[in-house]
Amino acid sequence: MVHVHHRGDRGVDGILRLIELASHDGPLEATLSAMCDEVAAIAGVDIASIYVCEGERLVMRGNHGFPRSAIGATTLAVGQGITGLVAECMRPVSAAHAAAEAAYKHVPGLGEERFPVFAGVPLIGGGAVIGVLVLQRRAAPFLADEVTLATALGAPVTLAIERKRAAEVRSAR
Repeated sequence: MVHVHHRGDRGVDGILRLIELASHDGPLEATLSAMCDEVAAIAGVDIASIYVCEGERLVMRGNHGFPRSAIGATTLAVGQGITGLVAECMRPVSAAHAAAEAAYKHVPGLGEERFPVFAGVPLIGGGAVIGVLVLQRRAAPFLADEVTLATALGAPVTLAIERKRAAEVRSAR
């Protein structure tokens, strides 16, 4: 028996809004940041970030909770930091205290040390990692069902990134 935490109708409305946002044609960063706002509300977290694989780098292209200046400026190599580990292993990773983990990499200027509880899920498209969805909060480790929820919330995000990539390929022709 799986226990689901009810967050009222916010969850269903939020998920429908996420799916709707995935089909928007606006700039990728605006779309992904709007999706982060929804993910943060649904999952009840302080921070939601979307990193997109661009070559060998993971670039923050969407965020809720950090300064806007972090978007596009925060990058990690695949395999670097816990977020990079998620991309490299293609598996969800959660940590009750991120800074204590061997894989942790401090990103100056974000203030993420205030949100040490971490969960990251890979965004997989076409059998490859195309990004990572990261959730962070101040306290209480992520439960298994919350990581499952994060994985499900990652599906429309994956769709949004893939649609944007397909549109870029079409416009380049």
